[in-house]
Amino acid sequence: MLLTISYLAQAQQLTDEMKRSFKLDDPNTLLSEVKGNNHKVDDCFEVEGISYTLLSLSIKTGRPNIFKTLLSNKVDLNKICSDKSPLMFAAKYGKLALAKELLTAGAKLDVTNAENQTALDYAIKYQHQEIVSYLTSLKAK
Repeated sequence: MLLTISYLAQAQQLTDEMKRSFKLDDPNTLLSEVKGNNHKVDDCFEVEGISYTLLSLSIKTGRPNIFKTLLSNKVDLNKICSDKSPLMFAAKYGKLALAKELLTAGAKLDVTNAENQTALDYAIKYQHQEIVSYLTSLKAK
């Protein structure tokens, strides 16, 4: 419980305009709002008791424009919020194409969380066999 509280104590709150930007998949307004509120794109933001990077939130909510814009803005691809990296979120939600994009952009396959879990562990846990096969093939190289 204390670990959860410490994550949320460090997480920023999404403004109404940031929430609207996500709803509309509007990366330009989102980035403007982040900057205008003295946040960083790599900050953890709290949503319904869980903290996410903006990149992880774009994966969870299926916002391709925000995802691509954040990738092109060189965000931290391995930043962990709520004990998951963006690649772990992609594996958890079965987003193979996004996992491939993250890895191509430089996300690390071997990033672990506090429980020593990797994206492959999340793909296995949530039974996303295509991602399991893909990540396993990368580990074999």
